[in-house]
Amino acid sequence: MSRFKLAMFDMDGVLLDSMPRHAVAWSVRFREDYGLEIPAEDVYANEGRTSRSVIEILIKKYLGRDASPEEVEAMYRRKCATVDANGGMPPMPGAKEAVQAVRAKGMEAIGHQFPVDRAVGVHQLLPDVEPEDVRAVRELADLAVDDVVAPTAGVR
Repeated sequence: MSRFKLAMFDMDGVLLDSMPRHAVAWSVRFREDYGLEIPAEDVYANEGRTSRSVIEILIKKYLGRDASPEEVEAMYRRKCATVDANGGMPPMPGAKEAVQAVRAKGMEAIGHQFPVDRAVGVHQLLPDVEPEDVRAVRELADLAVDDVVAPTAGVR
């Protein structure tokens, strides 16, 4: 038994091999939505940024203007649909074992993904991990982890 009560995993690039799928989806969206061919290097250069930030940066760079909040939201939803239509995101090697090891130590395992309407339990992406092994929470950039994760996990 661990003295810790929970382990929080980032999902993109930790539990899920997401970057190749993100890169394809951004390329498709900018080509279909704006007629732009965005080089893969530009997508990968923004790895780790929020989707909002990627959209704002690339629209500014390629269209020379700011993106409206409505445009960002619509683009994000279309990009998510593109990822989903292409099979979602496969698990990283060892992701299942990592989650199971945490649970074996008696800890809660939480996956961390944004936004809440797309926050899915890792069990939906790693079908052989039991649903109670991990659940997802919303990432809120404006709040400290203690304000978001602890109440969600029922720990202090």
